Amino acid sequence: MSWDIKIIPSNGSFSNGQHDINIKGDYRVYGVQKLEQDILKILFTEVNQFYSQYQTDLETLIGSNLGVQETLTILAQRIGDSLAYLMALQSEQVQYQLCQGDELIDNILSLNVNYQYEITKNPEDVTVFSVNIALQTKSQQIILINKNITVA
Repeated sequence: MSWDIKIIPSNGSFSNGQHDINIKGDYRVYGVQKLEQDILKILFTEVNQFYSQYQTDLETLIGSNLGVQETLTILAQRIGDSLAYLMALQSEQVQYQLCQGDELIDNILSLNVNYQYEITKNPEDVTVFSVNIALQTKSQQIILINKNITVA
């Protein structure tokens, strides 16, 4: 069975460079919690020179002059690409490590990115997007991940 160190957001939400290791209590995550954390880690790992595929460049959207629809399209594409890469990594991992079915993605059922107008109250302020992901694990469990992403 695989496990990972539990990461908790330092300010209540994940964003680039703002997460801490929870050293109180059990410091390991397994199964569905590990899968959810793996997804958040790949989505919020900044562009780096050491491992160019395990990252997203969501921060490049910060301060951009893109419209709402274009930003939605880019976010959905980059998140989808990251999930596909994570699935490829998991396929490699199971060749060398015993993994539970509920920590492995079998299928991406849906990926929706929406502009959160009701949060920002300003249609010109393209800052907060909601990301809703539905996944099916190898153990046939359905996982729903709903997060807000601030991009400007």
